[in-house]
Amino acid sequence: MFLVRWAYSSYAVFKVERDKAIALEERMKSRIRVSCGKSVDKSVVSAGGEMWYRARLDLEGCTPVPDIEASVTELLEDGEKVLLQEYLTLTMYPGMMPAPYANTKTLNEGRPEFVDIIRVADGMAHFPLKFYPRAVDHHTLLKPKHTYRIIIAICSSPSNRTDMCTFEFQWTGDPDTSDIRLVSVTPPASLTP
Repeated sequence: MFLVRWAYSSYAVFKVERDKAIALEERMKSRIRVSCGKSVDKSVVSAGGEMWYRARLDLEGCTPVPDIEASVTELLEDGEKVLLQEYLTLTMYPGMMPAPYANTKTLNEGRPEFVDIIRVADGMAHFPLKFYPRAVDHHTLLKPKHTYRIIIAICSSPSNRTDMCTFEFQWTGDPDTSDIRLVSVTPPASLTP
């Protein structure tokens, strides 16, 4: 009987200590905080006659998050789904870099990074992409006087989770009166039934 009690109490102590270690590891793991809109510092900027609507990524934690990349996975216009035959891989600020530089970023403590979501130039709004798939008519995706829901997967190194971010872009046709806002951030839905 003594041996059974000893084994049970040893297991109980082990379980408590293991749970504490797991909780501490989860608290120490870095996360990406996403924000955007005209009220967010450096999220909406104008330069050279263009307006850029960007998601600001800040590090929560102290461990850098490498290899960040973002892709539009779904687009809705006024609540109606827009057919996207390809995922649209967005650029990270400052845009496409010449080889051998990658267009992924490492998020470090104390310095935000930015995902370019919408670029407005010459009265047209479009997604600034790493490459432009032929199966998507890029110039007609975003039309003035519509509200768009944009679902973007923000991925990073395999050690971090993917965040599914839902943005709302109100495109009035005028970059000064248009704005973008973050609606939600969730982990991706499970791929298993």
